[in-house]
Amino acid sequence: MKNIEKWAIKAYELLKKKPIDQAEVAIFSGDSVEVEIEKNKISSSSIYSNQAISIIAFLKGGRGRYSTTIYNEKDIERAVEIVSSITPNAHPDQDFKSLPFPASYSKVGNLFDPKVASLDKKEIFLWVTNAIEEALDVEPQIILSGEVTSESGEGFLVNTNGIKASDRNTNISMSLFGVLRLGNDTGSAFDFDEARMFNDFSPAGLGREVAKKARKQLGARRCKGGKLPLVLGPLTSASLLGIFAGACNAEDVQRKRSFLCNMKGKQITSKVLTITDDPLISGGLHSGSFDGEGTAHRKVLLLENGILKTYLHNSYTSGKSGEENTGHATFGGGISSNNLVPQLGNRTSKKIISEIKEGIYIDNTSINVDMTSGDFSQPIDFGFKIENGEIAYPLKETMIGGNFLELLQNIEEISSDYRAEPGSIMPTIKVREILVSGE
Repeated sequence: MKNIEKWAIKAYELLKKKPIDQAEVAIFSGDSVEVEIEKNKISSSSIYSNQAISIIAFLKGGRGRYSTTIYNEKDIERAVEIVSSITPNAHPDQDFKSLPFPASYSKVGNLFDPKVASLDKKEIFLWVTNAIEEALDVEPQIILSGEVTSESGEGFLVNTNGIKASDRNTNISMSLFGVLRLGNDTGSAFDFDEARMFNDFSPAGLGREVAKKARKQLGARRCKGGKLPLVLGPLTSASLLGIFAGACNAEDVQRKRSFLCNMKGKQITSKVLTITDDPLISGGLHSGSFDGEGTAHRKVLLLENGILKTYLHNSYTSGKSGEENTGHATFGGGISSNNLVPQLGNRTSKKIISEIKEGIYIDNTSINVDMTSGDFSQPIDFGFKIENGEIAYPLKETMIGGNFLELLQNIEEISSDYRAEPGSIMPTIKVREILVSGE
């Protein structure tokens, strides 16, 4: 941390002497290990180390940005000279008001684990071989692909308004995709596990689960179309919440690129839906004390009983709108949510499904939505027909379509049980009806 802090402050001191109004310097140093799987074998492994600087400078609201890999102080000086030369050429922007100012940060635990940072590559290889063996024990014909990644890093951010912030992070993940072909029949499945801390990571059994899920997709067939109840499994529900949070991006709202334009304070979903964004969860995959600009993180209520409470802001969009900065900047000036936490219901997913005479269950499909209109037409990749309260058979050549806002308004129930990943709660969600295209 000493080097990157020293270099960041050096860049900051040099920038203060340049003809600019404000500037932000962020320096990152990190290491990563990546092991890839193809056709039930380790296909490649890589180790990366990197140190990089990102400088954003402003003059009359015009913005200049420069990012590069760095090795020594000469690289820092060069980066400052480049960004200082391009910023005066940027078009003035009266909507830019200011970068953030210093504030106290909440302490968030379990974001860095020395066990992950010093992980032996041999242990990663062992996880991979075990996952392949698990899958083959269940289904000898399955073809497995995927990857395991381990990352550790530290960063230091400083701006000309006096912010100085640092953090250390680790992350480890395994993702697997299995394809099972038996004669002319094919089933496939995806699953993953991810954590910040070594003790939260559980790769054992992941290969077995992927093989079981792929087997359940065998014998897929089409179903009759029409309007049917829809049940979204945990991973699809997480996708739904992410799409909603993405539409809350204040920059897209201000540029008229979101289907949530002019919706703040209005009832936009059913009353059963309440969502909080909480970046302060210990060990959360998207947790931290501050955002990408150094604004202090805090819990933010996005949706309360179906009413949109706020958009997600960084310093630019909050200054432009005159609204409070919610602390959702990414490094480089974008906007993103953190840990989305929905309020849970009172009944289990099994109970919810048991009362559906005929419907659709989607296990793991990301819905592709036109973020401006909210319209979507989506093939069901990992879905099942529900008949008489039970999962009946897997689906193929079946689609759902409609408008995302209407889908949100048709949500009837959130389950009490859920899949958990660090910082993330993924329940089952029932939608009253959806247009299904099948036979």
